[in-house]
Parts: sequence; structure tokens; C-alpha cells
Amino acid sequence: MSIASQQQSDPLAAIRRRLRVPPVVVIFLSLLFCFVTTAFFTIFMISKGIIPDLYWILRSGQYILDHGRLPTTDIFSWSMADKPVLLYQWLFMVLTAAGERLLGMHGLLLLTAAVSIGIYFVVPLLGAVPRRVPASFVIALGGIGLAIITVNIALRPMIATSAMLLVQYVVIQRWRRGRLRLWRAAVLTGVTYLLWTNLHNGVALGFASLLFFAVGDLAERLRLYPFDPADPDIEGRPQPLRPYLLLAAAAGLASLVNPYGLGTFAHLVDYSSTKYLVDIINETQSPDFHFPQFVMFLIVASGIVAAMPRATRAIAAADLLHLVVFTAATFTVLRMVVWAVLFFVLILPRVMHHCWTANAADGVGLAGAVRRASVASRWGAAIASAGVLCTLAIWLLTAMPVLADRCEDVHEAIAAYARQQRPGDRLFTTALVGSCALALDRPPRVFLDSRFDFYGEAFSKQVFETEALMPGWRELLDQWRIDTAIVERSQSLAQALVVDPEFTIVFADETAVVARRIAPSTVSDNRQ
Repeated sequence: MSIASQQQSDPLAAIRRRLRVPPVVVIFLSLLFCFVTTAFFTIFMISKGIIPDLYWILRSGQYILDHGRLPTTDIFSWSMADKPVLLYQWLFMVLTAAGERLLGMHGLLLLTAAVSIGIYFVVPLLGAVPRRVPASFVIALGGIGLAIITVNIALRPMIATSAMLLVQYVVIQRWRRGRLRLWRAAVLTGVTYLLWTNLHNGVALGFASLLFFAVGDLAERLRLYPFDPADPDIEGRPQPLRPYLLLAAAAGLASLVNPYGLGTFAHLVDYSSTKYLVDIINETQSPDFHFPQFVMFLIVASGIVAAMPRATRAIAAADLLHLVVFTAATFTVLRMVVWAVLFFVLILPRVMHHCWTANAADGVGLAGAVRRASVASRWGAAIASAGVLCTLAIWLLTAMPVLADRCEDVHEAIAAYARQQRPGDRLFTTALVGSCALALDRPPRVFLDSRFDFYGEAFSKQVFETEALMPGWRELLDQWRIDTAIVERSQSLAQALVVDPEFTIVFADETAVVARRIAPSTVSDNRQ
């Protein structure tokens, strides 16, 4: 048979020839993709990894290191100086302060970037995703995942929850695959929760993830979800309910080993049930799809929908629960995007592998063509696709918007106040100014900062209404005998202070003003 006849009888021959890529090109493209993705994420973290919350986290950690104990009352505000304080993430505060002393702020940001890259990129590539899954799938999703999480990632305790979710997922999957004994899994689970409950209140998500594993395996054992993976070698076996009860018991008991016991969880329930406090925080609202990161999230999430026709051959029940619940939660509470993306990176490469394997076995689609081609061809096609996605991610990453306010907006005003700070000042601060003022070498006592769960609904609401010039705003300034105020110009209060005859403006720029009361308030009050 002539070559022309072979080409006519095999229409996929031209595709296979085009897909053949020398191994050296595959290696080069893989390394280039890894380098560019991680480099841009690192640059992003250095430039935008500091948010106002960092300063009270850092100062709290410094206090604990210096005094060898947790503070019992607030050390930052004068408005709530006698109120008991609950530092449920004290361990993260200590680690942050220790890291800053050892590495400096720049080094600490680099470390945070490295940890994030490890969680979302390196660990999945090195084994959290089974190595039978093509590395190109993991690399592509890991790189895109790093781009997406820039919308709400920073040097903050939520990265600890990402790390702990990753550890728990790997431990349970290794146990389900028969590579880890149950008692060892229970010990590792206990240690994980012991750390987790002192690092971040996201420990509640760990219990949810554990529940998804138990319910998913139960559904498979009862054949309510007949999971028949295309490549069973990369999946574990569904486990009985009793071992999960042991793991849950280990997690529950370990999570109580914290300075506040059940008080940590009571605080979380109380705060989460206070609708006003939840509504005033940007990251607890629904996502804004004008942000390119959320557009990318939506595109990746659509892959879950695309896999649904082959769900029982591609996605284990527990994994499906993780994907659906965390994705749905992100559409309601945008901060969940950081953890939803983690499960995208851990699960979707396996889903792609199963779909690819099933199509190749059936000889359908591009997967069938590439399956019959060389290994270099498969890698070349995957890396080429990843390169297109990488280009998009890099283009977006150079101008990625973020949700959090930045201290740069009020830095000059705070610095101007610091130059004329008086020991007895009764300083009014907005949440942004109060948090950013703690960055000063000698920070003042503030009126309010971004710890809304500490200040509570009533006080926070009163301050916000004052900033918006709602009825009663003047009474708050007089009752608290405010003599100095630092307010962003975006607040109506700033414009009122500029024209108020009782105040004089001692500093003003395009973003904030510093006002001092000309004469002390004559309103008597028992607040000291």
C-alpha cells in the first residue's frame, strides 16, 4: 500500500505527525511554564501580599514572643482596652512574628509565596496527585490555580487552612489506597487538627472535608453512586463508616487542645451568625465577576459540568462532593475561592486523566488519536495547551486586581499624625486607618481596626454610621470625646470635618485627612 493510500485510510495520521514533539521541547516547555507561573506569583506576593490585617497579626505575635503569654485584654484599642480578647489564631501570629524577626518583611513575603506555590503547585506535582496522571494536567491546573487565588491571597492565616486541607486530603487518600495504616492516619489527623485549631478558624472546613469523604464512601459502598473509574489504579477503595468515626474522634479531641477549648468554636459560631458583621466584610460577600480571577474560576469550574456525563467513570463520590460544595460556596462567599481552587488542583487532573483514558480506550476524539501516538506527542499537546492558558494567566496576572484595601492609601496621613502624636490623644480611626496605624514603630491606641469580630456588631455599626454621617454621628464624636481623627476622603465624615468649625485640618492629601478638635468637647461621659 502506498503512503498516500495509508494517509487516506488513516485520516488521523496527519494529526499524529503534527503532534510529534521532540522530548527536549517538551522538557523546555514544562520548565518554562513552571518558571513563569511561579515567578509571576512570587512577584505578585511581594508587591501585594501585605494587607491591613497583617499588622495586628504581627503585633499580636510580637507581644506573645516578648511576654511569653497570650494577652487577656485588648492591646491595640483605647475604645475597648478592657475587653477580653480571644486570639484563636495565636500560633499563626507567633510564626509570623518569628518569621519577620528572622527574615524581615521581604523575606517573610518570599516565604509565604514559596509556601503557597508548594501547596498549589509543587506538592500536587510531586505526589498529592498520583504520578500516573500526566504531569501536564497538574502543571496546567496548578499554574491557573495560582493565578486565580491572587484575588484573595496574602500573608494571612487562611494559607494555614489551605495547607491543613492539603495534608488531610493526602492522608485520607493514602489510607484509602492502602498505603497508610488506619492508626497512622488517625495520629496524623490528630496532629493536623492540633496545629490547625491554633492556626486558623478554618479548622471547621476540615471537619466538612472529613464528612464529605465519609458520605462519599458510604454512597459508593451502597452503590448509590456506582463509581467505576477508567483508571482504577489511581483511586482508593471506599471505606466503612467506623474508621471515619475514629478519624473524626481524633480530629475532635485534638481540636480542643487550644487556649480556649470549646470557646474557639463558640466564637466562630457567634461571629458567623452575626449577619451585619458578615455583610460588611468584602470577602464574605458573593464574587464580582468583573474580576478576571473569578472569570478564570468560572471557566475552570465549567470543567466540572463538562465531566458530568462521565462522572461515575471520572470522579469519586467524595471528590464530587468536595468540588460541588466548595464551588457552590464560592458563589456565595468569595473567600472560599482559595480552598475551592485547592480541590480543583487536587481532583481535576485525575478527572481529566480518567476522561482521557476512557476516550482513548474507546478510540474516540483527540484523546484516541493522541493515545495511539508517541509519548512525546501526548506531552507536546498537553504542554502546548497549557502554554496557551499560561499566556492568558500571565497577561491577567500583570494587572490582577485584589479585594482588600491597602495601607498605601492612608500611609501619608498616618505618618503625618505620627509626627505630631500626643500621649493623651483620643484618636478616631476607621477600620483601615486603625489597622494600618499599627505598622508604626510606636503605634497609637486606635478607636477601631479590622477585627470586627472583636469589636462586635453594635460598636462597629455605630462607627460605620458615623463615617457615613448617619443620624447620631456628632453624638458619637462628643460622647467619646474624640479630639483627633484620621479618615479617608472616601468617607462622608472626612468632608464634614473639613468644614466643621470645631475641627482644624492639620494634614490633607488626595486620600485622607487628619483633623484635630480646636477646643475639648464639653460633653461629659464616663468613657476613659
